[in-house]
Amino acid sequence: MRTSELLAQLQSLGVHFWMEGERLRYTAPKGVITQEVRTELVNRKEDIIRFVRKAALTPATTAIPIPIASRDKPLPLSFAQQRLWFIEQLSPGSSGYHIPMIVRLNGKLDVQALEQSFLTIINRHELLRTTFREVAGQPIQVIATEALWFATTIDLSSTIPDREAVTRRQILGAIKQPFNLSEGPLLRMLLIRFGLQDHVLVLTLHHIIADAWSLDVLMRELATCYTTFMRGEDVTLPDLPIQYGDFAVWQQQWLQSEIYQKQLTYWRQQLADLPPFLELPTDHSRPPEQTFAGAHQRVVIESAARDQLLALGQQEQCTAFMTLLAVFMTLLMRYSGQEELAVGTPIANRDRKELAGLIGLFVNTLVLRSSFADQPDFRKLLRQVRTTTLDAFAHQTLPFERLVEELQPPRDLSRTPLFQVMFVLQHASTTTYELPNLQLSLQGLDTETAKFDLMLSCVERADELVSTFEYATNLFDHPTITHMLGHFETLLTGIIAYPDRCVNDLPLLTSAEQHQIVVDWNNTKHAFPATCVHHLFQQQVIRTPDTVAAVFDGMHLTYQKFNQRANQVAHYVTSQGVGLDNRVGVYLDRSLELLVSVLGILKAGAAYVPLDLHYPPERVAYMLDNAQAQMLLTQTALITDVPQTMHSQVVCLDIQWDAIDLFADTNPTSGVVPNNLAYVIYTSGSTGTPKGVAMAHRALTNLLLWQRDVLATTTHTL
Repeated sequence: MRTSELLAQLQSLGVHFWMEGERLRYTAPKGVITQEVRTELVNRKEDIIRFVRKAALTPATTAIPIPIASRDKPLPLSFAQQRLWFIEQLSPGSSGYHIPMIVRLNGKLDVQALEQSFLTIINRHELLRTTFREVAGQPIQVIATEALWFATTIDLSSTIPDREAVTRRQILGAIKQPFNLSEGPLLRMLLIRFGLQDHVLVLTLHHIIADAWSLDVLMRELATCYTTFMRGEDVTLPDLPIQYGDFAVWQQQWLQSEIYQKQLTYWRQQLADLPPFLELPTDHSRPPEQTFAGAHQRVVIESAARDQLLALGQQEQCTAFMTLLAVFMTLLMRYSGQEELAVGTPIANRDRKELAGLIGLFVNTLVLRSSFADQPDFRKLLRQVRTTTLDAFAHQTLPFERLVEELQPPRDLSRTPLFQVMFVLQHASTTTYELPNLQLSLQGLDTETAKFDLMLSCVERADELVSTFEYATNLFDHPTITHMLGHFETLLTGIIAYPDRCVNDLPLLTSAEQHQIVVDWNNTKHAFPATCVHHLFQQQVIRTPDTVAAVFDGMHLTYQKFNQRANQVAHYVTSQGVGLDNRVGVYLDRSLELLVSVLGILKAGAAYVPLDLHYPPERVAYMLDNAQAQMLLTQTALITDVPQTMHSQVVCLDIQWDAIDLFADTNPTSGVVPNNLAYVIYTSGSTGTPKGVAMAHRALTNLLLWQRDVLATTTHTL
């Protein structure tokens, strides 16, 4: 259990801590501080002192009870309620902030006693009878004098096909059914009957009237009421010291206190210059508004790995919460590439005894920031997270909503302000609720919702750690989250093995991904014939001599004619002293002659050097000189653009064709092999002097054959 959780639990039982000089003092009701609790307090003394000092707790600040507010004027909303009310105005009917609870009931159920119990609880807690309306531009609480609730019973006891699927649809329908905050009720009950002794109870509350702690209060009071009614007795629950409306009024007044200003100053400093958004790579573009559509996936960390990780954290005096948060922060940093990032985490915020037994929205959200600017190793990151977490818990009372108002971060309807990713650590509940003649078991269900871009929820059990990723489905696809869970697991294992390694260097890829990158993606070996490009062309000539091979500006060449003219160019080039691996520049406009010239150069065993007509003369001269071109093929109309300083032999094809036509049109025997040069191509030179890249026939043949296989088209006849 985290220190803050321990203190919150003790404070809810009436224990109050404060500093008296250098000494830690506390008062506690009789029987609360057992020997086991005292030992825990002694072990955590330094953390508790740090916490109390940061919060500036005194007997007065923690012990003065919250006063009961007058009901003569409208009651305001708490800050958390204001945020949810505002969200509801933006997205009416959204189920993103519905709180479901599904309970399987096995045994003899008294439905009348169950309903009577709920009515008693609703009448006991004002907030369960409250709706929210706008008056003069401000939302207020409206408390009904009679119970507001909605109960439905569905009988699925008869044999029907796919009863499990039907049940799931009924439960999801009940959970997602919109609430009307202005009319209520904001608590619904669905009872599904499978048989005389088999039922499922589905409770759905809007988050504006409850939180997770509230569900435990509700179930404990339900057990008490139901048991009492089954005995035929009247229920006598202890009076509540205050109602939620009293807390809302007190919270508004608390803003004027010195503690508020102290906490606000801390958070201003802590979150200064925080990047407004965590930019995780997503599969889809972010929608203009949050849709709250979501799903979840989970991975189970076995006890051996979990224990090793937590032992590593304990070496740095870190709790399980701090250790797992550090792992998650590292994963987010590796995914986003951001050196500064923050996640949110919920805290019960019931540090006063009056709040322990209330149903209501008290949970607060803390923003926990981590910095990776100095590329820490994991141990150093743990120490940073520990300090940040303890300081945050010591300043936990400032409402998150008020913090947003004060800091004024960039607002975006598609994201939560200050953070977009949540982290939660829970301990497997050992709480059991006993009802006469009934066995109760809580049931899980994917509600298909997500309040944030991503949320990691870790649950510690005796023999394992269950890590669940809840994610927004309009941002992430299922396979992406599957990979992310694998990376989380790999990272966790790597941290255990290499805690002193820089977090940027910790392993992230799964073994399957490593094999894919190192082996599969590099398995590019492919058999191709040891031949040259012009040899392949000659084979095509034999297969389809009369088929059109090239078309330009209304003219065309068949494979036969194309090959013959290229042969003549090859014989001509050879007669001018061009041989194997010599370079020949090609400075021609787009034309059939351009294609014939390139093929002819290859047939002569030489390599061509392509020259763009738009290049400056200086660049053309440099390329010809650098390539040591022995010849340049061009046209009369382009001769004026050819640099005069070069040493290459210039041939204007348009006035040399008569001479070229005198040569034989048979395939030349140049002796060229696949390792001979095919062409020299130059880089852009945008970062310096252009560099020539010499490519052999082997590489060009490989490329063309690959393109033929990959880009092959099939001709169909209608």
